[in-house]
Amino acid sequence: MGLKGTMSELFLDDLRQKTRRGQRGRVEAGFVVASPGYGYVPDRRLDDAGNLVAGVWRIDPARADVVRRIFTDYSAGISPRAIATALNAEGVSSPRGGAWNGSTIYGNPGRGNGIIHNRMYLGELTWNRQSFVKDPDSGKRTARPNPPAEWIVHQVPALRIVDDELWERAHGRKRQFTGIRAENCRRPKRLFAGLVFCGCCGAPCRDRLRCFAHVERGTCDNGRTAKMDEVETKVLDGLRDKTRRRRRRGLCPRIPRGRSPPAPGSLRPSRRHRDRAPLDRADNLQHRGGDHRRRRVAGPGGYDQHGGAPQGPPPDRTG
Repeated sequence: MGLKGTMSELFLDDLRQKTRRGQRGRVEAGFVVASPGYGYVPDRRLDDAGNLVAGVWRIDPARADVVRRIFTDYSAGISPRAIATALNAEGVSSPRGGAWNGSTIYGNPGRGNGIIHNRMYLGELTWNRQSFVKDPDSGKRTARPNPPAEWIVHQVPALRIVDDELWERAHGRKRQFTGIRAENCRRPKRLFAGLVFCGCCGAPCRDRLRCFAHVERGTCDNGRTAKMDEVETKVLDGLRDKTRRRRRRGLCPRIPRGRSPPAPGSLRPSRRHRDRAPLDRADNLQHRGGDHRRRRVAGPGGYDQHGGAPQGPPPDRTG
């Protein structure tokens, strides 16, 4: 088994290198070795021998207009969130067929994804920007960016959607806000950060506890907001009251410092609460000079449940 496993690993490494070499040759020849991006569709054509030519794209006019609209609105000062909300309100499908997000439009400048940073709209085909490494424990693929020196850029003017002027206007506005994001420089300081979700659609609540789908996508009608201080106070007060009630019932005893808590399921009601007989509110109130006293309910035969003498009416002391 050890020899077979070693040979299998060598075969996979050799196959991986051959696949990468073949993809690089196709890219240098002007073909695309990926699924079509937003604004493009596969161009089904045949060669002289009648075989289907793979790796050829063409522009989708309807989606190309959406791309130009996004660049125009962004360069005019409209935020990616507002653009996504407008597209969702008009029923325009996103690249994956769902709802638009602000991150779908802005993307990641470092990796060159997102509508605004996709240089394919300039007619530049970039390959080998990132590589995928599989985690041996979980089996998931992790994307790692490659150095720019290893990128392969090929010009494809036939796939150009955005002109240079519109591209520069959009990225000129982006450079005005380029910098270190504040949320990347600090850790969450609130108790329930990332733990509150919308009660209507289930989306996470962000930015002063507002529904993410309502703010980013405009697909949720829940526009209510809440202060984090009020939510924390209500939740902590509720937990405190519940703990006090359980402690009064003997279900949550106090644990001295230095001692480990009891095992789950080992807590039982105290004997005082377990042996207490039920009380009858109507029959167990005796009015003696305004003093209200309670006694235990009489058991079968007129005797008290704890073996006492029969309980008769209170003596008449008025005479």
